[in-house]
Amino acid sequence: DRSTSWLPDYEPGVGAVYLKLGTDGPWITEESITLVADFQVMGADSNDWLGRSIDYAGDVNGDGHDDIVVSARSAAFRDTPQNGAAYVIYGRDDEGLADLDLDDYALDPEQGFAITGDRWDYVGLSVDSAGDFNGDGFDDVIIGSGHPFVTQNGEKGTTAVIFGSAEAPADALNINTLTPAQGFTIRGLDRDETALASVS
Repeated sequence: DRSTSWLPDYEPGVGAVYLKLGTDGPWITEESITLVADFQVMGADSNDWLGRSIDYAGDVNGDGHDDIVVSARSAAFRDTPQNGAAYVIYGRDDEGLADLDLDDYALDPEQGFAITGDRWDYVGLSVDSAGDFNGDGFDDVIIGSGHPFVTQNGEKGTTAVIFGSAEAPADALNINTLTPAQGFTIRGLDRDETALASVS
């Protein structure tokens, strides 16, 4: 019962995500989504392109609320050039909704968590829900990574499945160093094998 939209922020390529809560009747307005949104997430820096890929994530932390997964594929997460990032943002009751600003590329554990990579990984080229892939009762997310035109990390696309859990990770997850409890990564075998960067 919720809709999301991506719009560029005033600074070129920062990006933002706007969420409007669903209602039991028609929702028609000529106002900008920036004025009527119930919740928004603002990107951290220019050319992050936050929200270029966004999807329903299921209930990743098992608290009974639906979550979303949002990408910032060109972000220089913690000053690493174009490693990119994806954010799992936890849902909550209406009265608990508060706008998020990813100024420092961080989320508090009650807000969600970040997934990133190494230099030129472009984590978050695509994002989606993976359902409950490992059957533990928590929904999981799938993250596609790779340069949007030609991959730079060995010229291979990468897919990472991140397992849900009741507790958010203490720090951002890196797709290149996932533990078995956190998830797993699939990499292309051949040069220019970019298909794994696209997930759905």
